[in-house]
Parts: sequence; C-alpha cells; structure tokens
Amino acid sequence: MTIFIVKLNHELKDFQLNNLPENRMDLVARCVNSALWLDHDIRRNVEVLFHFSNNKIVRIKGGDIRQMRPDERNITSFFKHILNGKRYPGIELTEMNFEDLLKLEKTEEMFILEKEGIDITKYTHGNLTQGAVFVLGDDVGLSNDYGLKKLRIGPESYLASHCISFLNMYMDGLYD
Repeated sequence: MTIFIVKLNHELKDFQLNNLPENRMDLVARCVNSALWLDHDIRRNVEVLFHFSNNKIVRIKGGDIRQMRPDERNITSFFKHILNGKRYPGIELTEMNFEDLLKLEKTEEMFILEKEGIDITKYTHGNLTQGAVFVLGDDVGLSNDYGLKKLRIGPESYLASHCISFLNMYMDGLYD
C-alpha cells in the first residue's frame, strides 16, 4: 500500500462548492485525483491522507471508495458531506495532530518531498516499494522535515498533485 500524506496549512471547515480555492479544496481534489485515478479504474493499493491545520484528517482508501468521480466538484462534495456527519465507504474523518499521524503511519520507507532531498533516481538506501509513505506540503509548503528522509523528484518545486502523479508513475515502474 502506498500512502500519500498531504499537510495543509488550511482548515477543514464548511466551504462553498462554487469557491473551491477559498480553503484550497481545489488542491485537495487534484491530489485525490492524482493519487487514485487511472484511465477507467482506481488505484486500489493507494491511500491519500489530508491533515488540515485544525487537526482534522481525511483518509481516502482507493480500494474501498464508491461512487466518487474524478472531477473536483464531485470529490470535494464528499468532503463537504463528511463535515456534516455523512459516512462513506473508504473515507474516514478523524482528528489528530500531525506528529501523531506520522507516528501512526511510520514505516522504514517514509519520505518527505523536498527540493534539497536525495534525487529519487539515485536513492539506494532502500527500495521504493508499494509500501512507501510520502509526505507533501500544500501551496504554503512544509516548515519542518519531521526527521524524515528527504527525497526530491526534480530540480524545481512542483505542485503536490503533480508530485503524486509522478510518484505513482515511478512506483508503476515507468522510470526504471
């Protein structure tokens, strides 16, 4: 199981579906799309977690979700509904601070994506397997490396959703 953890510097609170950039729910939807969708299929071996600044965590399990479509409005409507207490298969809403979340998800292959990290193509200290955990920041970025192994996918800072797409393709063996 590959896990993507996206730390957001925005709160998860009620939002308008016609104004997704307000709480950066547009970014959230793009990350969900990049993490889970294939052409006519879903990645069942991927989970994506969003940690919001008010310690709310949304976990989406690719193998368990039902009826979610890949468009931003549909994806964010699930977030809106779970805020109002509705439950869906494969989607969990919990509360926890970020450090405790990292401890809960801790594996040997846990990485934080940073521009100054080890080039992913030169990483030889372990192997990037389907059991890896990747921590990414939002548009504001991460202010701490949390003691995790630093990994970079290129010489620039990339959008979180693009990083997730690249990592999925890398894990699929596209760049072997």
